[in-house]
Amino acid sequence: MHKQACEGLARIFWQEERVPSIGIRPWIVYGPGRDTGLTASPTLAMAAAARGEDSAIAFGGRTQLQFAPDAARVFVAAARAASDGARVFHLGGPAVSLEECARAIEEAAPGVTVSVETGNILPFPEEFDGAELDRAVGPISWTPLAEGVRRTVERLRAVPA
Repeated sequence: MHKQACEGLARIFWQEERVPSIGIRPWIVYGPGRDTGLTASPTLAMAAAARGEDSAIAFGGRTQLQFAPDAARVFVAAARAASDGARVFHLGGPAVSLEECARAIEEAAPGVTVSVETGNILPFPEEFDGAELDRAVGPISWTPLAEGVRRTVERLRAVPA
């Protein structure tokens, strides 16, 4: 409800004051700093791997995992983009399986094991089309999952406990 209320406020600001905006709906952002909520589970598994601990990702299936620096670049591009109206877009990006994510974590931190709760599938679409956002802000580049996971694990290793 909060997100829809913000989108509604943006529409009113456009209608009444002609303040343009671009709203972005990310899906599952991962990376340092993402540490609360069910969908933080992939990042929490990366943090455990950085400490040398085994872990589990709390849900399975396929979904869009969006690396935090990629999402940040898109938000900056949206702030700089010319807009007309109060437009809202899904962030998009490639969909991956959580099993692929677990393997990428294990590769980034040899010796740890990451399991996936394959019986717990989130009741949401696997992916959202981000093509309209890509057209609105310019081409979006995505960091490959293995690289994003590796960079996250390395960064989290550098953070004092």
